[in-house]
Amino acid sequence: MKYLFSALLLLNIAFFVWQYQKENHEPPSALGGLPQDNAVATLTLLSEVKDIPVDDDSQSAEAGLNQVADRKQVEEVQNERGAMCYTIGPFADPQSADQASSVFSEAGMAVAKREVEDKEHGGYWLHLPMENDLAAARQVLRDLKNRKISDVSIMPLDGGRHVVSLGVFNKKITSDRRYAQISAMGYAPVVVERFKIETTVWVDVLGVEPSLLTPQIWRDLTDKFPAASHMEITCQ
Repeated sequence: MKYLFSALLLLNIAFFVWQYQKENHEPPSALGGLPQDNAVATLTLLSEVKDIPVDDDSQSAEAGLNQVADRKQVEEVQNERGAMCYTIGPFADPQSADQASSVFSEAGMAVAKREVEDKEHGGYWLHLPMENDLAAARQVLRDLKNRKISDVSIMPLDGGRHVVSLGVFNKKITSDRRYAQISAMGYAPVVVERFKIETTVWVDVLGVEPSLLTPQIWRDLTDKFPAASHMEITCQ
């Protein structure tokens, strides 16, 4: 009985030791247990790289290369566009155009001035057919005034002819009203659409390099001539 008890006690101790070794010494996994060759480099994903130290000289060199690349891009764009031409105006008189030209010529740019004639609508002139006899024109004028028609007059023409003017009207609707009024009296008025020619001066900046057109130049121009405008044109 004594030997049986001792055998059971040894068996329990042996089981306890085996169980302890099993829990604290798991077998290596299939991948973790593979042997690694020191001669083979280990691959690292970029996402796994946290902070890589870079010395100051490397950072300065990289910044310099970026600046050179940016400047080269700007130069390439300017070279592609080449010289540019602008027109500035309109100016009501040559003196103002001269002052505007000096803004660009003093900065070393070539300028040229040109005159432009703008035709503006000047209203509608109504008159009766020409009369060769002044006495006949006066008789017509007297008849119109007796009918309460105002703003009529006799205008002398070349060759001793005369015409009875019925007035100048800015709006066509007013001109049409007078036309109908005179026509109802048995006369045949004539309608002449009038235009007035206004001459203005423009300043052309020719073949200028983009780098010369600084913001200060446009500000100076706007300060002196706030009504003037500028636009890019095709260089001839």
